[in-house]
Amino acid sequence: MKESLAAVSFEGLKIDRGTENVWLDQTNIALTRTEFHILCLLAFNVDQTYGRREIIDFVNDEHYPASERTVDVHINGLRKKLRQYGSWIKVVRGKGYKFQPSSEGIRKELPSDEIS
Repeated sequence: MKESLAAVSFEGLKIDRGTENVWLDQTNIALTRTEFHILCLLAFNVDQTYGRREIIDFVNDEHYPASERTVDVHINGLRKKLRQYGSWIKVVRGKGYKFQPSSEGIRKELPSDEIS
C-alpha cells in the first residue's frame, strides 16, 4: 500500500486514512474496522488484484477469522454501504478482488485536511 497518501477521492467517494473516515457524497458513513482496511487496501491501489488470503493478511487482526469466505462477506457488506460506488469493487474470477472506479471516478490524491 502507498503509505505516503493520506486520502483519496473518486467522484463522490472520499477516503481519509488518517482519520479513518469515509464519505459518500459528503455524508460520513460508518464502516467496521475490517471494512475500512479492506477498502483502503483496494482503493489506494487501483486496478491491483488482491487474493482473499492477501486481504486476510493485510487486515491481520487477531479477532478476524482466517476464513477466505469471510472476506466475501465483508466485501458484500462494503459494497452495500458504498451504494452506487460498491460496484467499483470487482471480482477477478479465480484471483480475488480489485478496485476499479468508473471513468468518471477520476482519482484525486488529497492532503488529509482537504478531505472533509
